[in-house]
Amino acid sequence: MAAPQTYSLPDMGKTLIFLQHGRTAGNATISVFEDEFGPHGLFKIGIRGDVTKTYDDFRQAAAGDNYRIYMGHFYFGIHRHISGPAEYFTTLRNPVERVLSNFEAWGACQGLSLPEWLAIDYESNNGMVKRLCGLGEHDGKPYDFIRDQPCDSNIDAAPEDLDQAIANIDAHIPLVLIHGRFEQNMLLLQRRYNTGPLFSLNRQRQNHSPIPIQSSQYSPAIIDEITQRNRLDIQLYDKYRHIYEQSVSNLDETFVEELRIMKMISQVVSERGTQHMLDQDVLQRLTATANHLLATGRARDVLEMLRRFSRKGNINAPFCQNVLNFFRLQASAADIAGEVENYRRRFGDDQFLVTFNRDAGPELEA
Repeated sequence: MAAPQTYSLPDMGKTLIFLQHGRTAGNATISVFEDEFGPHGLFKIGIRGDVTKTYDDFRQAAAGDNYRIYMGHFYFGIHRHISGPAEYFTTLRNPVERVLSNFEAWGACQGLSLPEWLAIDYESNNGMVKRLCGLGEHDGKPYDFIRDQPCDSNIDAAPEDLDQAIANIDAHIPLVLIHGRFEQNMLLLQRRYNTGPLFSLNRQRQNHSPIPIQSSQYSPAIIDEITQRNRLDIQLYDKYRHIYEQSVSNLDETFVEELRIMKMISQVVSERGTQHMLDQDVLQRLTATANHLLATGRARDVLEMLRRFSRKGNINAPFCQNVLNFFRLQASAADIAGEVENYRRRFGDDQFLVTFNRDAGPELEA
């Protein structure tokens, strides 16, 4: 089903930076972008498969103007190394949930208690505000990424840092997404950057928590301590969650309908507890969903789902041929013509398309 074929970068007129906070569905977001633009179409800092790229690798790539998209656990300020205009996007998460998720993903597996983890984890103390101020770690030491120099070893965020984080967002981060609205977030990105359908065939839930985080499972005292440690992050999150909810509440009916289809697709390509879906499992789930929709008179939903699958760069020609054959049975002449054009753009006028156009000729002219 999946085999790399054709990818294209969006014509954004600027370089895009995904500033990834820990435990905010960042790896799933990166997987979606890799599916859309190809694994070599973007720079990912940190570990990806058997490849590790460092901050120094980033500076070298940026100096060479090698990429239009940079993604990963960057800190604000790296845009200064990129020639030409650049903008960020980021995802914020409820700070208490984020700290608990980070502990369960990393601290618990090291045999640490939650209080022990809070005492040593940089991210557990207003980590989002600090990242958005350019304060982080480089080579294991505190570092100011705006000034590109080491900084005080006792980094702690102050109220003025919250003000600076907000100023940085307002100047450089036009799209602040909220964790827990993954399909909606991908659609907002798709609209802003004029990309193809943003979903991952196999890694839609990469690195997610198999069991949803429940703060009620922890003592009120430890939740209060996390809250006190993250007062600035909570203010930041509340501010931009409100802005986000206001903006999406005003979106048009086209967006609402697109979101409905993308949620159906997400149910096909992801399953809680499974980090990486096999091609055959995705195809099996897609077939089962399509058969159910057809049996309930919802052929149009099947067409809309298949239309989005066939536009993925890592979907192979045989799958797209099956989509065209299905369209010929179920779709209008205009829909078929659009799908033919998509196939031609992807795979050219091959023998399949020549035969298909010959056989479907009368229908396409209708």
